[in-house]
Amino acid sequence: MRKPAKAGSWYPGDPRALEELLHSFIQKREPRKINSVVVPHAGYACSGATAGKVFSVLPHADTYIIIGPNHQYPIVSVSNEPWLTPFGKVRVNTQIIEELDIEIANEANKEDNSIELQLPFLQFLFEDFQIVPITMGVQGPESIKQVVDAVRRVADENTVVIASSDFTHYEPEFTAKKVDKWVIEPILELNSQEFLARSRSTSLCGYGPIAVAIEFAKHKGSELGELVDYSTSADTCGDSAAVVGYAGIVIA
Repeated sequence: MRKPAKAGSWYPGDPRALEELLHSFIQKREPRKINSVVVPHAGYACSGATAGKVFSVLPHADTYIIIGPNHQYPIVSVSNEPWLTPFGKVRVNTQIIEELDIEIANEANKEDNSIELQLPFLQFLFEDFQIVPITMGVQGPESIKQVVDAVRRVADENTVVIASSDFTHYEPEFTAKKVDKWVIEPILELNSQEFLARSRSTSLCGYGPIAVAIEFAKHKGSELGELVDYSTSADTCGDSAAVVGYAGIVIA
């Protein structure tokens, strides 16, 4: 069982307080047909409102393939054990995990936040779903291709890809907004090569997962992405001298 690493610090550890907070982020549900999304993974006080805008339109799926950067372990890996949050246990889709041909390394995901921060949102919204939690501690072209090929191979019509990423880290607010707008443009155009070329000169942390989300959505027939929300930590939990950027993007 993967125990929660960030409950009580990055988000409430008390189920009732967590439910109240998520309710404030998701005020009106308008689910849409969506192939993949991009959501932030900072503490809820900072990025929860932007994440909530994405989850407010997220449809129910049998399986959510959640892909995030790994901030501690330099490997591409998947976890095959259930994940625990203050709301209870989240099941993993062991059949898909076995078919992925990606290294299983539960220890590599014990402390990372990029997958965990998405789970309470899903539990708040849905009762019956499974996850495939993939972290990318390596995000070069070969690793991206490995994950793209694996996800394309195993995903069906009842699968949605969630790419977990924050954008510019610790730059002045004006700079962060300018850089993030520049990086977001090719995501919305579903141009993964241009996105990767731009992102590698920035401090965006999950460019590999986002590239996978773009390629998966194109494989499913998507033509454009939509920016549903953008914010920085200066809007919610910090000053404007050194901010983190948060983008909520859906690709239908």
